[in-house]
Amino acid sequence: QTGFITNEDVRKATSSDFFPQGWIQQVGSIVYINSSNEMLVTGMNKKGPGSERDTITFFKFTMPHSEDRESMRYRMIGLMLGTLRHEVCHSNDWGTKSNRSFVDRIELLSNIIAQVESKDAYDGHPVLSDNHTYVPYHLSYGYANRAERMTAYQEYFADICRAYLSHPELFKQEYPKDWGIVDTWIKKTDPNFDTRKISPGPISGSTGELNDEWKKLFN
Repeated sequence: QTGFITNEDVRKATSSDFFPQGWIQQVGSIVYINSSNEMLVTGMNKKGPGSERDTITFFKFTMPHSEDRESMRYRMIGLMLGTLRHEVCHSNDWGTKSNRSFVDRIELLSNIIAQVESKDAYDGHPVLSDNHTYVPYHLSYGYANRAERMTAYQEYFADICRAYLSHPELFKQEYPKDWGIVDTWIKKTDPNFDTRKISPGPISGSTGELNDEWKKLFN
């Protein structure tokens, strides 16, 4: 393999053991492109041809060679795990019809809108905006018109789900309302899903690094 991520790494990262079963069933395929393009983290999510299920595509991850190879490899795997969770969450928002009622989907969207506009909104994934200030990721697409706001709601949901599946205990402690929204939504399709199954989660909520327990999986 070239780069830091191998096909075997991708196979381990996409194990259904790490996701609610009802959620992973919304994904028809996951494609990893070992591209030579200089991309940090790129993921995209769309319906496959003639399919009701999504295809998630993501690309080779590269970073400046400022660390030893092992440290950089674990950082790349952490980025891959986070990106994958974000995209799986997109496949399971209020636009997903399977096993969710219309009333449930409207209720979820209403809860997300309320949280985005609340004072305790999740802001754990800041990015650099066009005016060179850091803003929460979901607001990096703008918030001035209806289309931008809907994108913000979709990205907010994907980000809080990513946090829920990446470091559930810390996320519950710091953002209990958002944790409750995700947990309630998951229980609609997976009533027996228990975050203790994935605890402490692959990514440290305090450092953003891959947890030691998960490093063993990718040795």
